[in-house]
Amino acid sequence: MSDLANSNLIMGSTLFGTQLLTIANNVATGTTQACKSVLVLTDGSDVNMAVQSSGAADVNDFLLPEKQAIPIPVDDVSKLTFYGATDGKKIYILWRG
Repeated sequence: MSDLANSNLIMGSTLFGTQLLTIANNVATGTTQACKSVLVLTDGSDVNMAVQSSGAADVNDFLLPEKQAIPIPVDDVSKLTFYGATDGKKIYILWRG
């Protein structure tokens, strides 16, 4: 087995999962899940994201690009908050432990 296969990069990537969030009343928040990083993808435009320990995202936070996965280093999915002007927008999160 190669040194790369024994590295923490590969070994640490065996724990992963997904969360599907839906904008309701203009907001969505990830649920508690310890992780090392996430990929975030939205199915539409006008969804903003904030990475923080409390509070909600708003229209002034980072605007996610439509249908493009964005890698985010974060230690818990619950620190991700989203704002969308239109309810029903989906946010797909793939987390890696």
